Amino acid sequence: MLCQELLTSRVRCNCARHRNDRYADPAFNQAVEHLFHKNELMEIGITLRDGVRVLLRPMVRDDYPALVEYYSHVSDEDMRYMRHNVKDPAVVRAWCDNLDYNQVLPLMAMVKDRVVGSASLRFFQGPKRHIAEYRLFLAKDYR
Repeated sequence: MLCQELLTSRVRCNCARHRNDRYADPAFNQAVEHLFHKNELMEIGITLRDGVRVLLRPMVRDDYPALVEYYSHVSDEDMRYMRHNVKDPAVVRAWCDNLDYNQVLPLMAMVKDRVVGSASLRFFQGPKRHIAEYRLFLAKDYR
């Protein structure tokens, strides 16, 4: 599998963004170059222990309706741990309209057409560009 080869290789990414970045992980940069700079989206299918098939993939602009539905069921207890008001459709619309995989990589877990999980990997800039922050939220019936 090409993506797996890129993730395990030590070939330095030669795109303009990473060419002179001595702190960047070469394998990650190469995977980003392959998967996102060329407008290809990685999708990974997994099977849970109970046999349910889940598709893991990056969020795209067309996911807005599914995300609004997904976040509408967030409880008040769960909202205490959210950074943003995810129940506000304007917040979700802004995420979908302003996708930049070089700054934030939003991932979704899908079962058929239903969103059952979301995650984001936020890349820091400047001296902390080798550090990232992740957030993960799962639907109650998939925790």
